[in-house]
Amino acid sequence: MCANLSYLEHGDARRSVELLRVAAELAIKENKPITVQHVNHASEQLQKDRVEQVIKSLSYHSRIACMSIAANTYIRNERIHSTASLYNTYKDEYVKGPLSYRRFSEILKDLENTGLLESRLGSKNHGGYNSEYSLIVQPEIVGKLINEKVWNGYVMQKKQEHDFLYMMNPNDPIVKAIKKYEERW
Repeated sequence: MCANLSYLEHGDARRSVELLRVAAELAIKENKPITVQHVNHASEQLQKDRVEQVIKSLSYHSRIACMSIAANTYIRNERIHSTASLYNTYKDEYVKGPLSYRRFSEILKDLENTGLLESRLGSKNHGGYNSEYSLIVQPEIVGKLINEKVWNGYVMQKKQEHDFLYMMNPNDPIVKAIKKYEERW
């Protein structure tokens, strides 16, 4: 099972051995044979550890860019985000002295190289193209590793507000105005 899971995720035999080791440690703690649940928990733990190492090595603005995409993904329940929407979240919500849009887009490209994000080229309505990004890992993991206090307070509050609005009547003028504002955000 470990070899199959490792093959499907990354094809690295060393990671398969590491997955087996962590799964065995979890099983030993419970004094049970290794089960599928142990392997799944081990996989989650290894992913979290890898993400934590990457995040610790990032600059301040790179961490804030990660927080922006994690928050957007979690709050809106949308996987793919344009550079512009991420930049608006970054400058409006998380920093006082933001970097330029161009430098921010370079940071997103650098984050793609870390394995936290993936990108694709998207088309705009006016015939142009833009980069769109999505997290490869769960947004909760990224957000809590960057700043658990902000994630558990501010981001969770925004998520509740967002979910409440979408439960209301979508034809309500206030809901329409907020949705229009969110498209810019």
